[in-house]
Amino acid sequence: MISLTTEREEAPMKKVISLVALVAVLALGACGGGDDGDTTAAGSADPSTVTTARTSTDADPPCGVTLAEVQNLLPPASGVSEHSTPDPGRCNFTWDDGGPRGIDVAIVRGGRATFTTPPGYEPLDGYGDEAFASSDDGQASAFAFVGNDLYAADVVAPGTGATEADLRALCLQLLRLALH
Repeated sequence: MISLTTEREEAPMKKVISLVALVAVLALGACGGGDDGDTTAAGSADPSTVTTARTSTDADPPCGVTLAEVQNLLPPASGVSEHSTPDPGRCNFTWDDGGPRGIDVAIVRGGRATFTTPPGYEPLDGYGDEAFASSDDGQASAFAFVGNDLYAADVVAPGTGATEADLRALCLQLLRLALH
């Protein structure tokens, strides 16, 4: 679990275009569905060790990540909640501890053919067939291709005091969960 404590600064938030928002455009024609099931995940600083305990009776969420899994990755008092999205393969989670905080996770079936890697993304090993990640002050994004499908995760948490490395680790944990 990473620490996302708030620094109560009133700095203007820079405009950020979310990778997952870009991916969501691709998802408009994709199929999705499913309800959140009772799921647990083991939070870890090493995203490759994240595991899930879904049972065969649990319905998979449209993005591959449940609210319970996100809650497990964030501090207990984070107040994270899930919001519906117009995109069939995307999930949106937010929490409010004094500023805008958001997580988007998406799966776009057949999205590989129509997606181009944005500038500034570096290759990432160990996620799908091919993967890329980018992080900056207050934001981390990652996506992976598996066959023809696109999996993406985006974390936006400016002013939380979380390091770039912490946000990247959280983003990669979310991507790993989506891939399973």
